Amino acid sequence: KVMKEFKQVMNDRALARRIELFKAKKRALLLRKLQEEKEDATKCVVCLVTPKTHLLQPCGHYCICLGCLKEITGDVASVHICPMCREPFKSSQRVWDAGR
Repeated sequence: KVMKEFKQVMNDRALARRIELFKAKKRALLLRKLQEEKEDATKCVVCLVTPKTHLLQPCGHYCICLGCLKEITGDVASVHICPMCREPFKSSQRVWDAGR
């Protein structure tokens, strides 16, 4: 009977260790995902590489870098479409981010 209880205690401890390991891995994965999302939030929604620098008006989406803005607005005759809401925009405004 003592041996059976001892085995049960050891199994419970092993299970508790596996649970703690799983929780630690899950926390690390969540932190990594949050960091990636934070980094993605600063990137241009068109190229997904360069930090966004411009706000489009009148929709107000702060979503695009200068290079992609130049590509979108290169054809003077075309209607310029916001990549976020797909509505036409008339102008853009450079945004200076103090965090960068």
